[in-house]
Amino acid sequence: MPRVWAGAVFSPGRFGIVHPSLPWREVMEAYYWDNLLVAMDLAQESGMGLNGAYLGVFRTIEAEHATREEGLLLDRGDWLLLEYVPQEGADDELPWIESVVREECGRVTDEFGHSLGHSVLFTFLHPDGDVPYVPGREGYFVDKYPFDKVCLPSSLLRRPDELRGAVRHEFAHAMALNRSLGQCPLWLHEAVAMVAQDGPRRRARRLAQWRGPVELEAAFRKDRETPDGSVAVREAYTQAAVLGGYLDGQGGRRKLGSLMDAFTDNGLLQSLWMQAVSQRPEDEALKQVYGFGLNDLFARAYEWSQSDDPTSESP
Repeated sequence: MPRVWAGAVFSPGRFGIVHPSLPWREVMEAYYWDNLLVAMDLAQESGMGLNGAYLGVFRTIEAEHATREEGLLLDRGDWLLLEYVPQEGADDELPWIESVVREECGRVTDEFGHSLGHSVLFTFLHPDGDVPYVPGREGYFVDKYPFDKVCLPSSLLRRPDELRGAVRHEFAHAMALNRSLGQCPLWLHEAVAMVAQDGPRRRARRLAQWRGPVELEAAFRKDRETPDGSVAVREAYTQAAVLGGYLDGQGGRRKLGSLMDAFTDNGLLQSLWMQAVSQRPEDEALKQVYGFGLNDLFARAYEWSQSDDPTSESP
């Protein structure tokens, strides 16, 4: 269920945004409605909070607002909306952009057994937003009210192979959130997204530490602009790729899709039992689909990552 603060409703699937203070609740409500002009005006009026606590969120709103002001927002029918800033001297990019987005999202739906139903806005951010102080400038997913929103840097339009992988990665976040109804934890979101992206199933031998579920979740939220935080986030993605690769090897991507569905199929008695014994939703879902639980997954994936056979891509 959504959590409510003073009349503003925030989905539990919206990870990575700080809990807002009273003035910023209105900012975030406007942002989640994708009313970027109002969100920008309110943010400037409200200030950045104690020690600039909301500066990162402000930069995100600023980048999306600049795109809305100077770009084109187009409804392409079915489930797809596109937003981008036409580049001077470039040929009409729209047909190619739409083709790439549809192809890569179609690949994810086919491989994971997903059914399109929610509208998705793919926004290619204004080039001014592709700067170090804008969080998530490599790409991010936001669960907004009118639609799911994927934001990607415009520079990816000049790097087609990277663009395709980024589209699959961020669209997989939308899939995971909708199929799990927001119950999928962040580390599993990233594990699924890394599989969808076809990210390399990198070995964990060089990781400073193999993190447990709680520690891994926290690592994704570290400040990427600090040396220690940057290392922690990079290692978190590496470990997520290993976890996703292990699960992929246990039955393929449709089974991973079924794992997302398993978060939402518990009856009342099962839900009450999970609460009584403090069982995490992902532990129950893993046992239902794969026959082993959360701790077993992390132990098995680590052992697989340390395999002596460097060519092995499946357990």
